[in-house]
Amino acid sequence: MTRLTVGCLLAVFAATTAAAQSPYVGGGIVVDIVRVSGSRDFGASGDGETVGGALRVGTSLGNRWGVDLEFARTGEIESQPDFRILADAFPGISPGLTIFPQPEISTRRQSSVVTTTLWWRQELGERFDLVYLGGAAFTRAETQLRIDIPAFPIPLPIGGVISPVQLIEQEAVSYGTGVAVGLDGRIWMTEHLRLVPGLRLLTIPGGWVVRPAVGIHWVF
Repeated sequence: MTRLTVGCLLAVFAATTAAAQSPYVGGGIVVDIVRVSGSRDFGASGDGETVGGALRVGTSLGNRWGVDLEFARTGEIESQPDFRILADAFPGISPGLTIFPQPEISTRRQSSVVTTTLWWRQELGERFDLVYLGGAAFTRAETQLRIDIPAFPIPLPIGGVISPVQLIEQEAVSYGTGVAVGLDGRIWMTEHLRLVPGLRLLTIPGGWVVRPAVGIHWVF
């Protein structure tokens, strides 16, 4: 997906340059606040916060509107649910009853998102524009599941015990398409350089992402 994304970015940049519009390129830092649906019985369900980076290209297609393409890759979100079985099955007999040995479960999730949007610009001053964006988000999520199952202690002849651990690891990749809406502020610092703080709301399979960001654009 990374090679395809870079190719798309270069193609859009070439097309916008050839069209003699006002193309721009940029990069920035994003913070993803992820909330997904699912059971909370065993603790975290994939919710979390993570920091990543983004690359953008775009151009104006008129006096107040244009198109934008962004590729963002975030850091990992790790979850470690508190997995307990039979903890409340017999509250009158043994309130703390759980399976022994207790399994330890951890999940790691990392996403790459390509967003394609149309934008409309509102001038609020000589050096400040407010930009409204809307479009589609294409997500590639890599998920790693790890389960550690401690075995029953094995006594040693010389004393002590050995507690071997059985490992179960599983990796999965999923793809999804969602809606992306957002708001950018464009603060002109020089004739070609501008500071761009922004906020996005993305829908992902089973949830949504709030993405504050700040970046720099170079306008040709």
